[in-house]
Amino acid sequence: MPLSQVSARFFLELALGLLLSLSLLDRRAIGAGFTRLIAAFVLAALIPAWLLARTGGIDLPEHAAWLAGVMVASTLVLLFAAGRIGHVLEWIALGAGVASGTGVMLIAVHRSLRLGEIGHGPLQLASCTGSMAVLGLITGAMILGHWYLVTPDLPVVHLGRLTRLATIAAYVKLTLLGATIVAFPERFDDAGRSLAAIVGLGDGSRTPFLTQLDFLWLVARIAIGLIGTAVLGHMTLATLKLKATQPATGILYAATVMVLMGELSAFVGERSFGVVV
Repeated sequence: MPLSQVSARFFLELALGLLLSLSLLDRRAIGAGFTRLIAAFVLAALIPAWLLARTGGIDLPEHAAWLAGVMVASTLVLLFAAGRIGHVLEWIALGAGVASGTGVMLIAVHRSLRLGEIGHGPLQLASCTGSMAVLGLITGAMILGHWYLVTPDLPVVHLGRLTRLATIAAYVKLTLLGATIVAFPERFDDAGRSLAAIVGLGDGSRTPFLTQLDFLWLVARIAIGLIGTAVLGHMTLATLKLKATQPATGILYAATVMVLMGELSAFVGERSFGVVV
């Protein structure tokens, strides 16, 4: 998979994940300003996604382009009309953005990995959705933590809810990754032999260096991007019990960095193993 396609999908997943985080919050309690802030971040992520998709020559069906247009239009409505239109209309715009963005992401994954040929398509699509959820919910929680600087009277329950959902998403993604390894043992056999060689259970001289690198990327994906993120999620929740939003936001900063490192490792692993990791 070309690097431009990988990068385009990363920005799309980030934008979609932020919209998902917004849909899981009580927006009326938090305020329309936060909705507009997240919408601005979503558009900022969609711009490089669109540019990279065009330069990378990504070949998507016409209905995918229409879905992308719906996502952009919905985000623009949230950016300029949040708090000015009815709550029902906001929900319709947000729901349309999440649904259309999910459609574009799944179509892109299906095309790039040729899921019809390698099999286990539903598992791969679910795994991709899990990655998007972890990335978007952690980033959204970090941004929400900063919102408490301008709304200090906002109850911590909102940040706690989003952090809890992000932590659960990390565990779900970890489970889906484990299922992927079980479903495609032939794609991970070399990485397993590399692990055996590293711990002294095999002949390391027979393991190519690139195979060892693939194994290390996989370890980074699991240990840093998922387990480490879940641990920091629990730390954030424990801090929020003390009503300390600023330290919690600092922990979410670290969690966001770990998620980004995990996604980088995942995309490298995807290019090596040919499946979503």
